[in-house]
Amino acid sequence: MATQVLVLHGYHENAFRTYRKLAPIIAECGDRVQFYFLDAPMLLIPADPKANWGDASDERCILKPVPTCSTPTMRPKKSEAHRAWFKINDVGRDSLPGIEQTWVYLREVLKQHRFDAIFGFSQGGAMAEQISAMLERPNLFPMFCENGIPPHPPLKFIACVSGFLIRGPKLSWESTDSSDKTVLASPEFGFTMNTPALFVVGLNDIIVPPERSHLFVQHSKYHRVEEHLGGHFIPMKTRWRQFFVSFFLNPFAEIPSPTLSAPTFDDEEMDVIVSSPNPSNSYQTGQTLHNPHHEQNQPEEDHYLFCVVYDSSSDHELPSSSFSSPPDTPFLRTPELPVLEIDEPSIVNQPHKYGFDAVEDLYPASARPSHAAAEAMKSKL
Repeated sequence: MATQVLVLHGYHENAFRTYRKLAPIIAECGDRVQFYFLDAPMLLIPADPKANWGDASDERCILKPVPTCSTPTMRPKKSEAHRAWFKINDVGRDSLPGIEQTWVYLREVLKQHRFDAIFGFSQGGAMAEQISAMLERPNLFPMFCENGIPPHPPLKFIACVSGFLIRGPKLSWESTDSSDKTVLASPEFGFTMNTPALFVVGLNDIIVPPERSHLFVQHSKYHRVEEHLGGHFIPMKTRWRQFFVSFFLNPFAEIPSPTLSAPTFDDEEMDVIVSSPNPSNSYQTGQTLHNPHHEQNQPEEDHYLFCVVYDSSSDHELPSSSFSSPPDTPFLRTPELPVLEIDEPSIVNQPHKYGFDAVEDLYPASARPSHAAAEAMKSKL
C-alpha cells in the first residue's frame, strides 16, 4: 500500500507552487508514495511584494471563505495566491493571529482523510510538528481535539524543512534560548514528541536561523537531522533529491546522509556562503531514524529470545524456554549430595585392616555383596 503524505506549504506560498517544487521527488517515488497538497486558509494581501505582507490589522487578510485547494489533492490547480497558516504579528511577535481558525480547518480535514505522514516547509513544518504533538496528547489541546478525542490517529513520521517550534504559553517561536524556564515549564511546550521526525536545517537560513531549529529538535525523542549549506528553501540538488526519495520510500532505512562532512565548493555549492555549524548543537547529523512502532509490534516473548541459562557444572548452554528464569533472576540448579569422606586411608589400599565385614557395616541400608563377589574383588587386590 502506498504511503500517504500530506504536504503543508510555507508562508507566502500555496499548494500549487509547492507541488511544482516537489515534482522531481514525486516523479521518482512513483506510485509507492502519494503526496497530497492543501492550501492554507489565510489569503495574504495586497499583491504588491513591497507592501506590508501579513499585517494582522487588516481584517481582509484573516480568512478566505473557500481556499483554492481546501481538499487534499495530488494535482492542485494552478494558483498565484499567497497564503499562510497563521499571521506574523510584527509588533510583539508573541502571538499567532488566526491560528485558531486554522486548527478548526485542519481538524475537519484530518477527520475526513487519513495520512501516514506530514511533510512541511517553514510554517508548514511548524504546523506538522504541532499537529503531531496534539495527536499524541489530545487532552492538552482541546481547541484541536474535541472532548479529548483526536481527529486523526498518531502519524508514523513527519518531515520538516526549516521548521520551528510554536508550542508555548507565549508562542515563543522565535526563541533561540532553551534555558527559558518559564516558557519550557508549560505542559504543552515542555513534553517531548514521540513521533519520528526528520529535520532539515539550512545553516545560512536568515528566516529560521539554525538556533531556532536546534530548539525544535530538542523537543523530539526520535529524530534525524540533516544540514545543508543554503538558506530558507527546500534543497533539491541531486544528492538531496535522492535522499528525499529514499526517505519517503522507507524513512527508517539506513540512508546515506546528504549533509556535507566539510565545506566544499563544487558546482552545486558555488553560490552559497559557507558558515561553520554551531558548536553547541545537541544532535548529530546522518543518524538513521529510529522506529518506535517496530518495538511496540514485537511479541512479548521476544524479550527473552536470546536469554541463555548457564549450568555451573557444565560448559553446555541450556535452551531458553517458558520455564527459564528472567534475565535478572539467577538460575539455580539443585546441587548433588556431597560424597562422604573418611579421614582414614583408603580401605582399598589396606584390605587387611578393614575386612569386608567392616566395609559392609558402612552401608547398612544397602544390599550386601555376595561372598563370591567379595572373593573376586580380593583376588584383584
